[in-house]
Order: sequence, then structure tokens, then C-alpha cells
Amino acid sequence: MMGGKPKKDASRGLRLNMIIDHINKRTPYGGVTVKELADKYEVTERQIHRDQCFR
Repeated sequence: MMGGKPKKDASRGLRLNMIIDHINKRTPYGGVTVKELADKYEVTERQIHRDQCFR
């Protein structure tokens, strides 16, 4: 049996991948705000900043 919090880790990883895809599709240089990402993925702006730290 695996320990830890796999569901939370998996959701963070999935969200990071979706955010990266969204940014890449938006423009070649990003062009998306933290607020837009937070609204799109239904998390707080703080969570977006936290997720970025674990890239």
C-alpha cells in the first residue's frame, strides 16, 4: 500500500499540466494572468502561485 496523499498530488500534477497547456495555447509567450488561471481551474490565486513553486 502506498502512503502519502496521492489524490492531492495527482490533482496538482494534472492541474499543472492543464495550466501549462493553456498558457502554451494562449500565446507563444504566455499572456495569461494568475487570476484567469485561478478562475479557469476553480482554485485560488494563491494556489496557482503555490503550484508554480513545485514545477
